[in-house]
Amino acid sequence: MFTKSGEEPLQLTMEKALLTLIPKNHEKYKEIEVNYKKNNAGYKGELELDYHLNFIPNHYYIIPGVRLLNDVKQYFQVDTLIISSKFAIIIESKSMYGELHFDSISGQVTRKSEYFTGGIPNPILQAQRQKVQFQQWFNNHFQKEIPCYHLVSIRSPETILHGPSSIFKYVYHAEQIPNKIDALSVNHTKEIVTPYIRKKLLSLIKEQHTPAPFDAMEFYNLQKSDLMNGITCPNCNQDILKRQSSTWFCNRCLFHSKNAHIHIINSYLSIFPSISVKECQTLLRLSSRFIARRLLIGMNLLPKNQRKSTTYIKPK
Repeated sequence: MFTKSGEEPLQLTMEKALLTLIPKNHEKYKEIEVNYKKNNAGYKGELELDYHLNFIPNHYYIIPGVRLLNDVKQYFQVDTLIISSKFAIIIESKSMYGELHFDSISGQVTRKSEYFTGGIPNPILQAQRQKVQFQQWFNNHFQKEIPCYHLVSIRSPETILHGPSSIFKYVYHAEQIPNKIDALSVNHTKEIVTPYIRKKLLSLIKEQHTPAPFDAMEFYNLQKSDLMNGITCPNCNQDILKRQSSTWFCNRCLFHSKNAHIHIINSYLSIFPSISVKECQTLLRLSSRFIARRLLIGMNLLPKNQRKSTTYIKPK
């Protein structure tokens, strides 16, 4: 069973918001778009694995997206952690199309696709490092060792895998992972994770899990002045919407909407913790502070009083 739902990574959320907020002709737009597509593919790979893991028995506890502190005070991140009473499994999810070639001698992994040919980090080694760190973490907290396996899940069954037979102990298409878990279970009879340890383990992971921080504006060297002023018409992409009689209008194609501002403000609040009336005015290219304030209140945002002005935040 899943102990929590897989959360969209913060970087992915912020990059998606930036693609809404900066002009398409901005010098950083293409870079952000490329990174967003790459990160979104990775996230979809994790969701694909989650779908197939729904079919394994409920005595397996599935924890997606775990980030914990290791022995040397550095974080390690696991795409999917599976806990049973007898062993644990670390799964590294990959969303790659084309062909993957694993060289058993050099450890080099090469990817070939329509758009890319070149070396990539070895996902087997990535999963192995995560396994070692999790075993150390578990031993530190429970003073006992847990058998642990590391696997690599490839999202698409259309991805062709090449390499020596030894790699297929670790690398599987996502749809094959449940069968592999069943095969591993027959190797173990000794109970390691008792109900008491399991309860404490799940509580510790929940307490110590720390999502990776990400500041999109700093990462891409952006300022608020780089953001668009006004809502580009989503229909023709040629003009800025004007607010008239509680409705957004496009003078070019006559598109109109009551709620075109909601997506823009939510995108802004995906990057910044709050928004002021003045910032809302600038973002939506409004002449009236009253209208800006009314739109913020109409979205049920919560006012947060400060010394000089009131800002608005999303409800928790």
